[in-house]
Amino acid sequence: MADTKGMFDFAIDRGGTFTDVFARLADGRERVLKLLSRDPQNYKDAPTEGIRRVLEEPRTNRIEGTSTDVSRYAGRYEHVFEATTAGVTLQAPQLDINTVAAGSGSRLFFR
Repeated sequence: MADTKGMFDFAIDRGGTFTDVFARLADGRERVLKLLSRDPQNYKDAPTEGIRRVLEEPRTNRIEGTSTDVSRYAGRYEHVFEATTAGVTLQAPQLDINTVAAGSGSRLFFR
């Protein structure tokens, strides 16, 4: 079998009522769509429409600008009464939460 890594693979079953479109995305994820085989108000051809929809989806599931926040739980929550975030100190009872990774491809390892 040919190596198709990094490419899209499509399998299409056009039936009388519905057209099924199976796609293996370039990153290995799979996507299945079910479209009406005939829907002239929305598209001319169901297989072409299914392929178009798959190709126009965002190519990544990474969300930029996110962070990973963690809190320890060992039978009870850990609390603190003062925390400083971005230079601002807040004095109030709160969960002890720490940011351990900040988006854009950050990776966290535990050893």
